[in-house]
Amino acid sequence: MKALLLIAIVAPAIAAPSAIHAAAKPSKAYAASDLPPKTEKTLTAIPVRGSWKHIVIHHTATPSATPRGIDRFHREQRHMENGMAYHFLIGNGHGMGDGEIYIGERWKRQIQGGHLASEQLNMSSIGICLVGNFESKPPTDRQMKSLEALIHKLRQQTGLTMAAVTTHRSIHPRHTSCPGKHFSLPTNG
Repeated sequence: MKALLLIAIVAPAIAAPSAIHAAAKPSKAYAASDLPPKTEKTLTAIPVRGSWKHIVIHHTATPSATPRGIDRFHREQRHMENGMAYHFLIGNGHGMGDGEIYIGERWKRQIQGGHLASEQLNMSSIGICLVGNFESKPPTDRQMKSLEALIHKLRQQTGLTMAAVTTHRSIHPRHTSCPGKHFSLPTNG
């Protein structure tokens, strides 16, 4: 009985420092095969060119978003001729399906992103943006499942390791909280 009581007292203390999203994360590692068949087929058909060095995760910092809306904002407000700054967008059920992966034109055309305030980093960094404000609440379980499967597929295609997967706040030369305090990088991918 003492052993059970000790486990009950110690377990929460051990679990507390873990990633905010880890408790909701499924225990299995995700693979590219966890992608929807249409997404898997589309990604496989795109010849990967260039020297990708990083996979950078962002959030929209808005509760809802669509690829069309982000594309329009980046063209009209940010004056980006190639539109949406990210290579991929993952929905949260508000504007896009929960966990839905949108493959942007930048990835289809294998051109640099516009998601970092560094020309050099944009040339070598794949941008994945998740819809949501992770300063307020964490991404959905479906978003994380899709993110892990997408990262796994991109790593297969580019030869990158998990060490190349980072967040905007970790790689950006200027201060940013993106992708928010309620986001933790997946450990599988």
